[in-house]
Amino acid sequence: MRRPLTPREIIEIDRALVEVFSSHRAIKSRIPAARYIKYPQIPAILGESVVIAAAGKLYGTDWKGSFGGSLSDVQLFDSTGRTRRVEVKSTGRHGFQEFKAKDLLADTLVWIHFGKRFDEGYGAIQIVILDNPGKYISESVRLDIPRLMRKVDTSDLRQLEVIDLEDFLRSAEQ
Repeated sequence: MRRPLTPREIIEIDRALVEVFSSHRAIKSRIPAARYIKYPQIPAILGESVVIAAAGKLYGTDWKGSFGGSLSDVQLFDSTGRTRRVEVKSTGRHGFQEFKAKDLLADTLVWIHFGKRFDEGYGAIQIVILDNPGKYISESVRLDIPRLMRKVDTSDLRQLEVIDLEDFLRSAEQ
């Protein structure tokens, strides 16, 4: 059975990605042909694990999360038996993401935008939470966060800015 990353492992991957992006830049500056090597991907398990670890902080103290299997990236549940299917998107500097049918059928979409964090070694993380994504997006499309925000009603949209990932995860555990 797949298990989410612990808060400590999330911090380790965050730091490792800073190193990987730095190594990628260094190789490209030393070896001209390396310009054809794509930037590393942000592993899906990173964003999904952040949502699971911070479920209570993102949705309310009564909510817990786990991997959603074939239903969704993450499944949230509370003590009353309510559930929410969550699709998770993670982006770096370029910030574009493709939304497919499964994303649009979810109860909630969580987009974790790391921005230039991995390029510069630090930086805020933007978390955008959109309830009822299928209400605003009817077909597969490629968007960035500003375009997404122009399409949606603010009553279904929330945003958080995480300055210190370690502190955010520590306070989510409490």
